[in-house]
Amino acid sequence: MKPDRWWVRFFYIWTGQQLSLVGSSLGGFALVWWLTITTGSAQVLATATIALIVPKVLLWPVVGAYVDRWDRRKIILLADTWTALVSLALAILFWIGAMQVWHVYVVIFARAIGGAFHQPAFYAATPLLVPERHLARVAGLGNVMEGTMSVAGPLLGALMITVLPIHGVMMIDVGTALFAVIPLLFFAIPASTRKDAKPTSTWQSIREGLAYVRSVRGLVPFIAAFAFLNLVVNPAYRFLPLLVTQHFEAGAISYASLSSAWGIGIIVAGLVVSVWGGFRRRMLTVVLGTVIQGLGTLLIGLSPAWAIILAVGGMGIAGFGNSTTNAPVSAIFQGGVPNHLQGRFFTVFGVIMMVAQPLGFAVAGPLVELIGIRTWLVAVGALQAAVVLGLLLLPSVRRLETTFVQVKDGFQEEHESA
Repeated sequence: MKPDRWWVRFFYIWTGQQLSLVGSSLGGFALVWWLTITTGSAQVLATATIALIVPKVLLWPVVGAYVDRWDRRKIILLADTWTALVSLALAILFWIGAMQVWHVYVVIFARAIGGAFHQPAFYAATPLLVPERHLARVAGLGNVMEGTMSVAGPLLGALMITVLPIHGVMMIDVGTALFAVIPLLFFAIPASTRKDAKPTSTWQSIREGLAYVRSVRGLVPFIAAFAFLNLVVNPAYRFLPLLVTQHFEAGAISYASLSSAWGIGIIVAGLVVSVWGGFRRRMLTVVLGTVIQGLGTLLIGLSPAWAIILAVGGMGIAGFGNSTTNAPVSAIFQGGVPNHLQGRFFTVFGVIMMVAQPLGFAVAGPLVELIGIRTWLVAVGALQAAVVLGLLLLPSVRRLETTFVQVKDGFQEEHESA
């Protein structure tokens, strides 16, 4: 394929993946609402989220090493197929009336195994499909689609669970998986531009990923700060169904409206970043986005029971901030990390981001039931703004993007002379 036609292959593959997310969004909404109505427990929602996180924490260090060695197209293809089969099993359980809460934990755990392979493989494949100068815009476009799914998924999910049995909703998830699989049968993903001279062991590859993280000055405090934010922020958003049912005393449509507002914020920010590209110093865009998300979270927590529209607005602001943060972070990492290390780096980064989350949910579940979801949201909103502004006090973090380029150039010179 001609170099200037890169977008043909990329968008066939990318579009298939995005269409598959439609079904996943419907299925995810239906499952969360089923758990909320069936149990009304923050601890149940926390346990379901832990089941989603643990496989990634356990597998990502190992997966990263193999993503850098194996055919990334085959990894993505097998992961998509596995996830579809697990969703089919879930649909059957609902169909025969045998569904129990613990079944949801098992199914979520199994789906997360596929996701543990899929996410780093697709993330590391993107720079092989897209020229570096377009990575920020592609990341912004990805955020637009994520936002679109956040808008359409909950609304469609709320509609589907009123007109279809839940096993019918899950079968939609199975069917849309075909859109992800089919393009991968016809389009190849280029191999990494550099192969190791000799294969290394899995644990050696993991150590190399950790060594690279330590080699970039300012990266460790940056990752530590956002890992802490993940620990406190994610439970706040996972417990929003309880905010809807217990504080606003509303139903599925109101929960869908909150989720959709988040998606609208992501869409708007994605479009802005795709056209604008962010500040020349991408770290400034990261800080701005995180502060905006914190303010939105604060507004959600402060919204009185009679003003759910304020919470909807807060969700839109938070979604805008989240997307504004993620696009430049992706561009910094994808453009700065040497391609042959990207699988290892992104899995190490992902594990660090996620490893504290099971602890966060384990603590947040009973704590939210004690102090209330609104108090948690207010505290989280303030922390988001405070932590990221504190990062600006560190010169190494302010210069992180420049440091990435210097380290990358050093790695390239070392490998060219080897």
